[in-house]
Amino acid sequence: EVGILADTFVGEEGRTTRSEQIDIYGYAVLDPASDVDPSHKCSPAVQGFSFNWTLFEIRIGARAVVTEHNIPLDPMVTMSNHSILHLPPHSVEVGRYRVQLEACARGVSEPLCGTTQRFFEVERQALRAIIRGGNSRVGENTTLLLDASDSEDPDNPEGPLRYSWRCNRADGDVCTTPSNFDSNFYREAIQFSLQPFPVVMMRLLGSLEGIWYNMSLTVSRGEGDEGQRSFASVYFIVHKGDIPYGVIDRVPSPISQYTPLRL
Repeated sequence: EVGILADTFVGEEGRTTRSEQIDIYGYAVLDPASDVDPSHKCSPAVQGFSFNWTLFEIRIGARAVVTEHNIPLDPMVTMSNHSILHLPPHSVEVGRYRVQLEACARGVSEPLCGTTQRFFEVERQALRAIIRGGNSRVGENTTLLLDASDSEDPDNPEGPLRYSWRCNRADGDVCTTPSNFDSNFYREAIQFSLQPFPVVMMRLLGSLEGIWYNMSLTVSRGEGDEGQRSFASVYFIVHKGDIPYGVIDRVPSPISQYTPLRL
């Protein structure tokens, strides 16, 4: 009998993500119905088992044709009657897989082997849009920084991300609308805020007392059906006083989701 332990397989439902290590446990025991009886003096002694793991990626092509592609595997841990297949984080892509295990008894004159298989799925994770700079207070004519460089794609930590900033006033209008808006603030602050970089700069001016703004960030990666995007927001509030100052307040529950990006 050859088996893959379900209770230690990738999740209870055979689901995992690229950022997680996958440990797949396989075992082999002698089938009582086989012709080999280790207790019989005339039977060869089974000296453990040899294991061979095979991993296939399942792809669906044109006209719903399903094909399998063999993925080379690194060495795994093998004992006398069980074997562990280790797949390090980010070693497999998002997709569906079939893992096959073959075990053959050692020390027998005739081949005695068994195989088993299981399926599992590596799911896509949502992008994480993160804005740093909360709880910062600045005075008049000082520069306020909003930093989104900690945003990440858990599936591809080294992959490039696109950043898009947007500023809205309390009435919902975009901050770059010139009407009823301080031209200096428009020139000094929002010009930087709309640049596609992870860090933006805002300069606080005295004429903005009593006004609050919502700075929202969209982080995206990829295009079409494979595209993803995630969101985060902070409030920028200018308080009245002898010396105007602004406070960045983090939105209590930042918006972060996986959304197909249509371009």
